[in-house]
Amino acid sequence: MSKIKELTNNKELWEAFVEELQRSIVNYQRTMEQTDKPSDIYRLQGAVSAVRRLMQLKDMMNVK
Repeated sequence: MSKIKELTNNKELWEAFVEELQRSIVNYQRTMEQTDKPSDIYRLQGAVSAVRRLMQLKDMMNVK
């Protein structure tokens, strides 16, 4: 947990991490737009959801 707190409390590092997560979401969404298979769409939706939860990590760490 202490290593995660280091990430969430370091402003520069956290912002770089969030930028990378946002790039991942954009890539997943592009892929979703190009796929025809429902199973791939569901998988990509799950990936986007997981990345969005990672973006909330800072809030979750500061609550505990």
